[in-house]
Amino acid sequence: MSKRSTKDPLLRLFLDRYHVHLLAVPREGIDVGDTYVERDGAISAPGRISQILTPTFELPSVTRGERLADIAGNATSLIEVGVALHILDNLLAGFGIPLGLSPHGALDRAGSVSFRFHEVHRDSVDVLEVGGMLPDYKLNRDNAALTAKSRIYVTTAALFTASISLELEHHAGVNVANALDSAFGSAEVSVKAEGESRVTLHARQRLGFAVELHELAFSGEDGRPAWKRVAVPVRVRGTTVVRERVAPAMIGGPHDDIFLRIS
Repeated sequence: MSKRSTKDPLLRLFLDRYHVHLLAVPREGIDVGDTYVERDGAISAPGRISQILTPTFELPSVTRGERLADIAGNATSLIEVGVALHILDNLLAGFGIPLGLSPHGALDRAGSVSFRFHEVHRDSVDVLEVGGMLPDYKLNRDNAALTAKSRIYVTTAALFTASISLELEHHAGVNVANALDSAFGSAEVSVKAEGESRVTLHARQRLGFAVELHELAFSGEDGRPAWKRVAVPVRVRGTTVVRERVAPAMIGGPHDDIFLRIS
C-alpha cells in the first residue's frame, strides 16, 4: 500500500493527477516555496527558496485554497491494521500527539482500516512564471548546507486538510474514538464516532500532507538556476515518444515508498 507502485485508486489520484509526495509526518507549517535538499539519499528538513538563491528570491503570487473535489470524501482501500497504525502514528504526530499515544489496542480489534480525506485544498504557484524569473538569480554558494552532491527540490504546490476519517472493517468506532479523544485531551482536535465503523478527526488548523516538487538545475560557473527538465512519454500521431519538459519531480523510483521521509 505504501509503495509508489500501489494500485489503490485514491493514492493513484495523488500520484498520477497531482504528482505529489505524501509526507510521512504531515504538519501545519508546510508552504509553497519550501526547499528540500537531497544528498546521499537523505532529505533535509525544509528551508526556503530565498535561502538557496541570491539575490533574495521572492515568489510570485501564490494561489491558495483551491478545493480538490475529486479527492474530498474519497477513501483509500482497506489496509492491514499494522500498516494503518504506522500511518496513523505519523498522522497524529502532525496533529500534535506524541508517537506511541495512538489507540493501538482499540485498532487491533478493527481488522483492516482505510483513510478518508475531507475538504482537501491546494496552494500552488505558477511554475512557468517562476521559471521565467530564475535566470535573474544564481546559487547562494555561502549556504553551508549545499555541496556539489546536493539536489535541490522546491515545493510548487501543497495539499492540506483539516479533517480525516478512519473507516474500520470491524465495529470498533466507539472504542477508537474514546482512545483518540483521551490521547488528544485538547480542543485543537475534535474526535467523533460516526456509527460503529467510522471515526473522524477535525482540527482547528489545516494540516499539510502532500507536496508537489520541482527540481532546480544549475549551469555555468555562476550557478544560474532553471527548472530541471524530465523525460516524459508523449503520444504523437499514435506513437509514444520521449521528450524533455518541465514537470514535477519524483524523488526515488516507481517502486520506492510513497511517503517523503525527512531526515
